[in-house]
Amino acid sequence: MNAISNSHRWSNVLHFTVEVESPSDRLYANGLQQVQLKVGLVVADDNGDLVNLNDDDIHSLVLIQYAGGREIPYAEPLSGASATTVEWDWSNARDAKYKFSPATVSLSEANGLELASLNFLYRDFWVRSKASAPLRIAAKVTMQDGTIFTSTQMPSGFVTLIPEAVPATRVSDYT
Repeated sequence: MNAISNSHRWSNVLHFTVEVESPSDRLYANGLQQVQLKVGLVVADDNGDLVNLNDDDIHSLVLIQYAGGREIPYAEPLSGASATTVEWDWSNARDAKYKFSPATVSLSEANGLELASLNFLYRDFWVRSKASAPLRIAAKVTMQDGTIFTSTQMPSGFVTLIPEAVPATRVSDYT
């Protein structure tokens, strides 16, 4: 049991987490900041043997709203858009012109994917917002047969991101 299988036939999710990797779970609600989320996933077959995810499985991994399960829209990374047009969106790459709140940090840009071991997948997501209210975010993965698994029932399977109003600043406030 728990041998690693390269078969694409998995049926159980053993571990499914969503964590904030940025210095904060807060961002300005202007679409010009990103919060980095890291999703962790381990799957197994009917016998409990660990299974490596294939590319289709990996690409089916998306962010969803915790309440209701609606997918959060994907935004093309580094598209040059100055701000998102929807309340929340995500991309699979950090845009260097967007700064983290409260401070800028240097992060690895490994294409948003990291394999910690042969069977444990971590995938990074960068989330932006123009919303005025916090949002609880989870993740979902879809098997090739259409079966959907969400992280909502897992411990550490969701995070809450908090948009903040951009502080009003007058020219006279600058020295």
